[in-house]
Amino acid sequence: MGLGDSGMSAPSPQPAQPNGESIIDPADADPETAYRVARVDEAGQAAPTTYNGRRRGDRWTLRDLAYGDPLAWGLSDSEIIVLDTVKGGQ
Repeated sequence: MGLGDSGMSAPSPQPAQPNGESIIDPADADPETAYRVARVDEAGQAAPTTYNGRRRGDRWTLRDLAYGDPLAWGLSDSEIIVLDTVKGGQ
């Protein structure tokens, strides 16, 4: 399903927080809430690409922000930086 089929528009690209700090501890994320997250880079900072992320059990699943396609799963809390919540996230 493309964007035209769902009636949704692609979110505007937003830069990751420059300090690489999460708004909450990733381990405290609500499993019923979708978050805009970044992966942690080698320097411990937020990588520039952001994702729709949800915490499932003790692991994270990442989806494309625009289309919702699954991209990665099984990531630990130490690999994630929580930037904000996603409105209407999957």
